[in-house]
Amino acid sequence: MDDTTLQLTINDIAACRNVIDAAFKRGAFGASEAREIGILYEKLDQFVTTAIAQAQEAQAPVETQPQGE
Repeated sequence: MDDTTLQLTINDIAACRNVIDAAFKRGAFGASEAREIGILYEKLDQFVTTAIAQAQEAQAPVETQPQGE
């Protein structure tokens, strides 16, 4: 893959968040790592949630009032 075409999408970030969640649930991380993993998961989750909300807002139809009102 050419470096100039490499892109990271919201779906990629969401997939990373899901991998962290699955690995944590399966005990892949030790207790000493839980806090750091949790902080990273929360950051990814907040980023994905915000990005999705912004994308949906951008696609929402804009309400206009009829002229003369």
